[in-house]
Amino acid sequence: MIVSLDGRTPITFLDNPFPSGFNLPTGNALGADTFLGLGVGEGVFIDYRSPYMQQWNANVQRELPGRILFEAAYIGSKGTRLLAGESGITLSQLPESFLSLGTQLQDQVPNPFFGIITNPSSPLRFQTVARGRLLRPYPQYNGVNAFRIPFGRSTYHGVTFKADKRYSNGLSFLTAYTWNKLMDDVSTTVGFLGQASSRQNAYDRAAEWAIGSQDIRHRLVTSFVYELPFGRAKRFGSNANAAVNRLIGGWQFNGIVEFQSGLPLIITQGANNVGLFNPTQRPTWNGSDANLSGSADDKVRQWFDTSAFSITPAFTWGNTPRVMPNLRADGVKNFNLSFFKNNSFNGDRFNAQFRAEFFNTFNRVQFDPPATRVDQSNFGVVSRQANSPRQVQLSVKLMF
Repeated sequence: MIVSLDGRTPITFLDNPFPSGFNLPTGNALGADTFLGLGVGEGVFIDYRSPYMQQWNANVQRELPGRILFEAAYIGSKGTRLLAGESGITLSQLPESFLSLGTQLQDQVPNPFFGIITNPSSPLRFQTVARGRLLRPYPQYNGVNAFRIPFGRSTYHGVTFKADKRYSNGLSFLTAYTWNKLMDDVSTTVGFLGQASSRQNAYDRAAEWAIGSQDIRHRLVTSFVYELPFGRAKRFGSNANAAVNRLIGGWQFNGIVEFQSGLPLIITQGANNVGLFNPTQRPTWNGSDANLSGSADDKVRQWFDTSAFSITPAFTWGNTPRVMPNLRADGVKNFNLSFFKNNSFNGDRFNAQFRAEFFNTFNRVQFDPPATRVDQSNFGVVSRQANSPRQVQLSVKLMF
């Protein structure tokens, strides 16, 4: 219901909210004339075959001295007919051979649909139209797209190492390291689930094969619990009196340490000047290693060598990969540490545990990914912090 056109003067009222009647769905009554002159998508040429994953793994385990379980494993998977990303599949792109026409694609020519297509939202309603529009497949529509149909593929290979020490002598820990490589020709289905990329040439699927946008090359995580060896029944101070034991005994040191590679960057440009009604146009990369070294201040101002990328000229494909292979955002370098002090009383029936917990203990900064659009003034600049600063939490926990 449209209540007002200017926000002040009402054009409909509650006693007759739909003066022109209801806009009912046409069903199949109009046939191919449905959405004539408009974009068609969302269910066009639906591929009903289901996506599927194949997974395989092999691992070796061995118990080492000190009650430590060591494991080495290989993990692999293959994705078939994965859902396309945000851009789906463009079915009305001009073939690459038409690039030879150059600016002639933009010439205004008589429109054979003039007077037939009258929808005020259609670019095909005018007396003349760009030549390129009439050369497209299905020229009577302003684009035909198959939305999120299953056509993508992926491969994943990973090697993991794990050491798990079961609790003994006051110590337990779990350490795991993963090296992996994710390759695919599609990205995440929706951007809010992670960084997503668009196809450049709908007819060149091989050019989309690249490092996955969610690839994390290295990840190391270790967690531990260590009861300090002080106090009664411990290695040091086993004969301490009650007062000394209450002071030095019952301490526990814990931690979770995490190191992780950053996500790969997707370098883009805003303008799409290829002229073939393709999904997007990528920048031009000179092929050099764009990684830079330097202090944190220098890196924030220029995370990578922006001169390695430039805006791709009109009627040309960009050669930048869908996802850059070796150019990555800042990774994770985090320590969460804590001290516990157990204070047992009333015959060990109660324990008043004091806890001092330090999140991001060393106040290490993780930077947000830099701006990655070549035609913006902040290209390559980091503007925000991705993690939270150090947080300290003190508490007392009563257990009985």
